[in-house]
Amino acid sequence: MTQISATPASLSAFFQLHDAGRVPVLLPLRYHRMQADALAFFRGSAPLYYARFGAAEAVAGGPVGWLCGDAHVENFGSYRGGNKLVYFDLNDFDEAVLGPLLWDIGRLVVSARLAAAHFGLALAEQQTCVKQLLLAYTSALAAGKAYLLERATAHGLVRQLLKAVQQRRQRDLLAGRASRRGGWHLRACKSPTLRPLPLAEYLAVRHAVEAWRQQQPSPPCGPLLDVAGRIAGVGSLGVPRYAILAQSRQVGKLPLLLDLKLALPAAPLAFCAVPQPVWPTEAARVVAAQGYMQAVCPALLQPLTLGASLLCSGTCSRWQTSSILVISPRM
Repeated sequence: MTQISATPASLSAFFQLHDAGRVPVLLPLRYHRMQADALAFFRGSAPLYYARFGAAEAVAGGPVGWLCGDAHVENFGSYRGGNKLVYFDLNDFDEAVLGPLLWDIGRLVVSARLAAAHFGLALAEQQTCVKQLLLAYTSALAAGKAYLLERATAHGLVRQLLKAVQQRRQRDLLAGRASRRGGWHLRACKSPTLRPLPLAEYLAVRHAVEAWRQQQPSPPCGPLLDVAGRIAGVGSLGVPRYAILAQSRQVGKLPLLLDLKLALPAAPLAFCAVPQPVWPTEAARVVAAQGYMQAVCPALLQPLTLGASLLCSGTCSRWQTSSILVISPRM
């Protein structure tokens, strides 16, 4: 494993290496968000975590299982399943691999400690939070199955969140992101979570996704209405990602918002000696791992391969061997 020193030059070179394949114009925003506090930096530096922590013998030699690969406290959240119920669970599997279970546990514990400190908890309270989290997480691991956490089984703040999300209407989701004035379209120039695309990129994504939709025996949505770049997250910010506005299959219903995201190789793989399954695409890996680790997956979760050249913010990216995830938007 390559040793990473703590010098600014070494860290800069390390991050530049792992920025390959990202949209250059979004990288300054990614690093700006990482500078917000220690937790934000930790969120955005998963490759550095594995480079510095993954080779430790006491960690790398532990039990092996499926990892989400980026198990920090802000990667738990709400989403709507295909059964229209809302769940609270891990919701980011871009870095999912088979690996030492202590990698996920270590990342989760560190993030919990950083979050507790960020919110001003005393040292004793921080330790109590971490111990409770560690006990609950390892107990679930020992049980060997994914648990459901929905409104009926949740308590406290999580129950309040799930209740609020369950009551959220499609109109609320579209507000600020889309407009029907002059025909339904995304507000790419006005929403802080969207960005307009160069024409070539816009057409390539729209035509490819529409072609994929028409090939489905039971299309998940009606014809596409608009496409925009999506700005979200910290660690994955800059990875090509798109918001797709599509007609509903039900007449008279509001349009749907879909999330389209390029799946890149998982950060832990460069430091993982555990043999991995052979996947046809990176998206297939993410979708399979998510199916293993979630009791219920988000609606419309599936891998999608786009076989076309795509101009991404001035850099030409061949997508014949790349893969895309199509998921419903996070709530």
